[in-house]
Amino acid sequence: MRQDALLLLENALEGSGGGGAAAAYQEAFRIIMRGGVSDKSFIVRVAAARCLKAFANIGGPALGIVEFDSSMSYCVKVLFIYLFSHVY
Repeated sequence: MRQDALLLLENALEGSGGGGAAAAYQEAFRIIMRGGVSDKSFIVRVAAARCLKAFANIGGPALGIVEFDSSMSYCVKVLFIYLFSHVY
């Protein structure tokens, strides 16, 4: 269910092409960061990552440096977790 919602959000982001209202993009980013990237389910986290990629593809409208910094920090943290879990 959560994965489907994020897939729908990804499609909406890509379909908007960056031409929507700033408040809508800020709310979408908030949903992704609070509900998707920290989910217990791996497949939901993948869907959230695809949403972040969609944001990047449309130029990240209405998002400031703080939002990009938080998403980048999270991506680096997840990468380290993945790398260290496969080393041992």
